Amino acid sequence: MQNNHCPLCKENQSALAFVSNGFELRMCEVCDLNFIHPYLQKEEDRNPLSPGKQLAGEQLSVNSYFKYIAPYFIEAKSYLDIGCGCGGLLKTVANFNPIIGRYGCEGDSERAKFAADYANCEIFDHSIFNADNSKSFDIITLINVFSHIPNLDDFFKKSRIMLNENGKMIIKTGLFKKGFKKNNLFDWQIPEHVHFVGDRTMEYIAEKYRFKLVERVDIPLADELISKNFLLSPGLSTFRNLLKKIVYFTPGLSFLLKKIYTKYTKGKLYSRIVVLEKGDF
Repeated sequence: MQNNHCPLCKENQSALAFVSNGFELRMCEVCDLNFIHPYLQKEEDRNPLSPGKQLAGEQLSVNSYFKYIAPYFIEAKSYLDIGCGCGGLLKTVANFNPIIGRYGCEGDSERAKFAADYANCEIFDHSIFNADNSKSFDIITLINVFSHIPNLDDFFKKSRIMLNENGKMIIKTGLFKKGFKKNNLFDWQIPEHVHFVGDRTMEYIAEKYRFKLVERVDIPLADELISKNFLLSPGLSTFRNLLKKIVYFTPGLSFLLKKIYTKYTKGKLYSRIVVLEKGDF
């Protein structure tokens, strides 16, 4: 039998979805994780935009999803944002709860410095795996970072240590249900992305690492891709930026494209927000 062990559940039961950039994308039949094979990450330059332009996109994105997670910050005293980028979410949290202790973790040193200045808080410019265990937090967020984590087992064990008792981990990431196709997305960014969540993946993670899954929100990917957040976010291509603005400002066009894309992808693609609570469950 071919060695295609899932990096999450370690089982050797998976099916081939498609091949991209010389890597297979396989679907685990036990935990539903979609993972690349061979399981080798190649990090590209994820930050080709200037920090200012990236921040503009971040803020539009935060404005679209913060309503789902805001209640968890009302009574929290300490907070860590892993992969905080230029500090858009950290700044929003500060405005929402001015007394919360905020920290960020960002591997790109230029963005880490920008985020520290913009969000006015401490940013660790190193991997979470090298973080000091003496600090613990009421909330840890992982926004559109899950697919980049090279070692899920080590990550969730480390996260449990860094969370206070009954602390919350909030994860926002893409969800790809069984039956998705390669042409459902323009660019899967493989092998920079090493895995993607499937329908049962977060439930499996909660059980394996002793979290309680307290909330789950699924947002159709069409609602994010064809949204103010995406259409007005600046990109590298001037021509593509112009096309996105035309779609956004043409009455009815974004609504029509959203309907077409949803029908084309057959309801298989979402953005999933989950809240995991630490405890002895």
